[in-house]
Amino acid sequence: MDWAPLCEGDPIPGDPAGIVVLAARLRAKAVELRDIVSALSGISADGIWTGEAADQFAKRRESVGPDLELVAARYDAAAKAFEGFHPAVGDAQGLARPPRRRRGRRAVGHRRHRPQDPRRPRTRSHR
Repeated sequence: MDWAPLCEGDPIPGDPAGIVVLAARLRAKAVELRDIVSALSGISADGIWTGEAADQFAKRRESVGPDLELVAARYDAAAKAFEGFHPAVGDAQGLARPPRRRRGRRAVGHRRHRPQDPRRPRTRSHR
């Protein structure tokens, strides 16, 4: 669609189906992060690994879980926002389509305006 007569680009850009896909990917990433948190909490160096390195590993493992859970929660929040946004984009685009169709029918069904030939007398049509 050429929007040049109205504006520089599509006034309602976006792909509602693409937004749904993005929301699903964000949800999947949140699940993946929670799976990682779960796997990390199951890792233990007790009895296998000892010393300062094992202590540092355990300390880091304990601190990374809450950080990853926070990231997962943010992915969920973004997914929820996109899930709420995609219908609005689709609705707005749907509302913008009818005027485009009407404009297209008018151009096909009626003669286009032509400048008045200065050599011809002006006439008025009575409708």
